[in-house]
Amino acid sequence: MMSPEVAAAYIAVSIDVMYEMIHTGKISFVPKGSAVCVFNESHVRSSIIVGIRASGAFYYRCLHNGCVGNDWEKFRARVEFDSGKKMKFGVPDNRVHSWIQSDEKALAAWNAQGDLEAGFGYLHGFMRDRRVDIDQWLRLYEASPLKLALDVQIPEYIRNS
Repeated sequence: MMSPEVAAAYIAVSIDVMYEMIHTGKISFVPKGSAVCVFNESHVRSSIIVGIRASGAFYYRCLHNGCVGNDWEKFRARVEFDSGKKMKFGVPDNRVHSWIQSDEKALAAWNAQGDLEAGFGYLHGFMRDRRVDIDQWLRLYEASPLKLALDVQIPEYIRNS
């Protein structure tokens, strides 16, 4: 299943996905049809790859020598310029949860194990490093065991005011 952020990028440049490749935690999307590179129209679909690394970082790659240095940031800027609008790229909630599950410290913090304030700080940095939008992070945090544990420490008269 294509992630929303990559789908948005493809839609913005009218590219349909031919297939996904999953390799060593990385997901790559190869376009189909008459798709061309956003930097050089002579570069066709078989040379273009957009995806998400295991770390959660996005990437863009055109395999032609003339596109060396055209990375995700340049791709996104070009897509936004061509479409005339800024796009919001996010990470699906289930991917964020899988990242938390795969990191021992993040999972312990999420489950309110250990020092709660240190756990919150670790999770905040963890989410920021993976470019999770603050609104999404706060929404996910609302349902976490960590929030429940921290809320209990707030005096009742403050919680109810």
